[in-house]
Amino acid sequence: MKKLFRVFLILFFIGCCVFSVACDKQQNENDNQSVIPQPCYVGKCVIDQELYDIDDVSPIFYYGGHFTPYIEHEHECGNNYPSFDLFFYTFENGHDWNGAHEYKIKHVDENLVSEKYRISNEWYHEKIQIPSDLLTKDSGYIYFGISGTYLGVDYYGNQIEGYERILGCFIYYEKTDDSHVVLQNVY
Repeated sequence: MKKLFRVFLILFFIGCCVFSVACDKQQNENDNQSVIPQPCYVGKCVIDQELYDIDDVSPIFYYGGHFTPYIEHEHECGNNYPSFDLFFYTFENGHDWNGAHEYKIKHVDENLVSEKYRISNEWYHEKIQIPSDLLTKDSGYIYFGISGTYLGVDYYGNQIEGYERILGCFIYYEKTDDSHVVLQNVY
């Protein structure tokens, strides 16, 4: 009886080990199939001249993301912004978000996760005018930002949606006189 019990324990122990290894292997395979690298979204401003007329402060803004080659698969897995908004923010004190004022530039009904906004050798870019109403102080900071409606799927397969800030960049401005402004990238 003792021999039979020992054989049973040994077989039980071997079975548990084999089952555990098989489960770990299956879990790793599932993890590898479902993990998609998160895209990196980037925005920057290019100061294309030294001095701007205060009524036409229009630097060039570049923005987009580094996406995998499988954009449709990214959409299915939750890397999906079917529309987005462009904003400027001004600040009361330095670039402290307490007391920041929001100015909506425009709404875009295009998916930010797309070939158009893919960062490669060429970035998507556009000239955007900073309204003189935002340049109220002799010097200060302006933040160019993009926010969008995120559509995704959580770990349980449930559809989720949320509005969130995606990317942005800070610009420092300084008035040289009543009619001219100098811009500088901060980060």
